[in-house]
Amino acid sequence: MPGRPRKTVAQLKLSGTFNKVSSRKDWNEEVPCVLGYISAPKRYLQRTKVAWNQFMRVKAQQGVLSEEDQSLVLIMFNHLDHYYRADDRLQQMEKDPAYFGTSIGLDAMDKIGKMIERHFNSFSKLALRFGMTPSERTKLHIPEHEKQSEMLQLLQEN
Repeated sequence: MPGRPRKTVAQLKLSGTFNKVSSRKDWNEEVPCVLGYISAPKRYLQRTKVAWNQFMRVKAQQGVLSEEDQSLVLIMFNHLDHYYRADDRLQQMEKDPAYFGTSIGLDAMDKIGKMIERHFNSFSKLALRFGMTPSERTKLHIPEHEKQSEMLQLLQEN
């Protein structure tokens, strides 16, 4: 026994299915409390602070971060900082002949290598959510700023 026949796209458009004025709320339309620029925690390495500053500058300018995202951003950069620290430790161990030639040293280097991979994967998964790649940036709903008149632009420049 067949069900009800499907409506065509034209019929759905006429009935208002695709209208933005529907009862469904688009949660990406508004960012409740926009998160501005926040400086990096002091415990981070200099490389992590540079990445933090670039990220915060761009995302604050875009206006896509809210206060709710602050803890997730902190977790993301904690993983990046741990990644850098573990990578530095691995490079030190590779230079040290006491570690490099022994089985204990190779086991330790293997554990650190796995830790590096884990922190990098965690960082990249979180970074994708914030639009760190071109394909993921297309999914972000960046609020558009109203264009200023030419006269107002000239007055602000002077």
